[in-house]
Amino acid sequence: MNIFFVICNPWNFKDITMPPRLCKYLIYTFLAVFSYGVSAQQCGDKEYINWMGELVESKKEKLGGLAQFIPTSLAIAQAALETGYGESYSAQKRKNHFGLRSGGKYLVFSNAKESVEKYLETLSEKRYYRRMQGLIKKGEKNPIKLLRVMAPVYAEDDGYIKKVSAVIDSCDLRSFDSWGKISNQKSPLLWGFFLLWIIFFLILNEYLQSKK
Repeated sequence: MNIFFVICNPWNFKDITMPPRLCKYLIYTFLAVFSYGVSAQQCGDKEYINWMGELVESKKEKLGGLAQFIPTSLAIAQAALETGYGESYSAQKRKNHFGLRSGGKYLVFSNAKESVEKYLETLSEKRYYRRMQGLIKKGEKNPIKLLRVMAPVYAEDDGYIKKVSAVIDSCDLRSFDSWGKISNQKSPLLWGFFLLWIIFFLILNEYLQSKK
């Protein structure tokens, strides 16, 4: 039995069955919106995100050079992942928001600003990040592409690229690379349901027109 028929007409009443095509589109659309909404809800502390974003932007402007072209979205995502949105021991006690180490030991900073500055300097100046630096010099701005060449040096976790990418996507951090913050954005879930209704009426109109 067709699964769409069962869902759209569970009581098998032929006189009230929903048009299969309309039902299929609605089911697909609902699943897509629901998945997107769930993903959006997985984003962590937005106050931390905006706070870190302001620190990164400020330090990028101060340092200049290649540092100013490191995507803010990438820096925020790494900080959020490394510290659990600022809740880790390293962030609270060491003021180290990027898991930065030297000689196998975590670095200790006086404040978060120093941590951000060290992070930017490391990526833009250290020779072992020359592949990333080369891409930046060529004008590459995509945080995921830069992450792919940086991650093997930065982290030992084989799933690091996937985890950082997930934070960037779930929190819509690419917006920082355009206008600086996410606090005033509409909820992705709200926009998703709005889109669902538009698609519903478009499909319903198409169906009604076909019956004329």
